[in-house]
Amino acid sequence: MKKIAILIYTALIIIMSIVVMSGFVNHPKTASGIHGIISPADAASKVWAVNGKDSVGVAPSSGNFSVDVKPGNWKLHVEAGKGYKDAFVENVVVEEGSYTDAGEIKLVTK
Repeated sequence: MKKIAILIYTALIIIMSIVVMSGFVNHPKTASGIHGIISPADAASKVWAVNGKDSVGVAPSSGNFSVDVKPGNWKLHVEAGKGYKDAFVENVVVEEGSYTDAGEIKLVTK
């Protein structure tokens, strides 16, 4: 009987430890970001998302881009390739756990 009580006591300690420790584990958050299309597809070399001192750059692929950013109000800077002007998109609002569609960003020739 004494061995069963010790076994139950040990099991309870282990279960309680697991429950307490699970509160300290970082649970992954759902990603947030911005995506869109550059037109013409081969006209941009890089897309920058800027928010204050934070900036993230990605190279578009076939005119499409997607960048993971934290929630906030972002500005996009599209670095144009040869023969095109850079483009800017202001006030791109990103909310926690969702991607904001920046739509089609059309680059114009110089």
